[in-house]
Amino acid sequence: MNIQDPGNGDGSVSFQDPSVGDDRAILQDPSVGDDRAILQDPSVGDDRATLQDPSVGDDPATLQDPRAGAMTRTGAMTRTGRRIEGGRPTHPTANRGRIDPLLDLRTYNPVVKVLAPIPAMVVSIGSRDLRTPAIFALTAMLMLILFGRLRGRTLLWMIIGPVALVAVMTVSFGVWTDPAKVGDTTALLTIGPFTLWSGALATGLATGLRVASVMLLALLAGLTTDGTDLVRSMITHLRMPYRIGYAGFAAIRFVPRFRQDLEVIRLAHRVRGVVSGQGLLGVGRRYAGYAVPLLAGAIRHGDRVSLAMEARGFGAHRARTERRIVPLRARDAVLAAWLISLCYLVPHISGVG
Repeated sequence: MNIQDPGNGDGSVSFQDPSVGDDRAILQDPSVGDDRAILQDPSVGDDRATLQDPSVGDDPATLQDPRAGAMTRTGAMTRTGRRIEGGRPTHPTANRGRIDPLLDLRTYNPVVKVLAPIPAMVVSIGSRDLRTPAIFALTAMLMLILFGRLRGRTLLWMIIGPVALVAVMTVSFGVWTDPAKVGDTTALLTIGPFTLWSGALATGLATGLRVASVMLLALLAGLTTDGTDLVRSMITHLRMPYRIGYAGFAAIRFVPRFRQDLEVIRLAHRVRGVVSGQGLLGVGRRYAGYAVPLLAGAIRHGDRVSLAMEARGFGAHRARTERRIVPLRARDAVLAAWLISLCYLVPHISGVG
């Protein structure tokens, strides 16, 4: 049984490309008029890059396009409009809004961001005036706003949270402080059995400022550091045993797993029509019902992780190579020097040094 192409005069079986006038099966670019079997970038049309960024001009620097096997000029564009830089297509807006790494706290070494603020925290906690913790808190907040690249709710809570904390602690200390200890100060307001003394409010304000300054100094690392980078940096630079470090990796990855499992359990209870009641008691019963299956899933997941690590020979050697190294740079030394110098500068600025 022959399958004949209507365009042939014999009974031979042929599979022909409609765009080509012979019987040879080829893979050809329509813009090329020969019969050579080629695999070519359809956005080019020939072996030279004919699509060029007009902002480049006649730059002689060339880059090899790995798909077409052709030499393309710097700034050549693919069909999708993505610029080829370093042999890799990038989005045309990739360079817009790029921030200098020196002005981005996310590019600094995580260990430096964790350890360098500790002396400033100690000085702030040990202060007894209002100016010292206030300057520390203001400095840390400005660093986060200017160099932390915070967006949306994170930025909003970073600004509002410390202010609200200071206000609450000021009022609470003003209400609950023993009047005998601040009896020599001025009574500002009396509401029933409570009296607000100026000395109590000053004590509460100083305490709130110290707590806020320590929190903001800690957020320099907390809001600008990736957990996996911190673990890698501690293994590399602090010589932390990698067994402990990779246990930290596993703990970090448990968090999204728990969130996903909790959502699945909630949906399962909703499908089954589980009713826990209303109010705080109902909320407590509902979450108590989530606890047992969530704990069982965590144990099961932990067993799988431990078996996988054991099967790959984890812990068999004293040292282990890292897939990505988090280096120490000169900018990290500058950041550490700046944070440590605050321990000397801030008390002198506040007039207590």
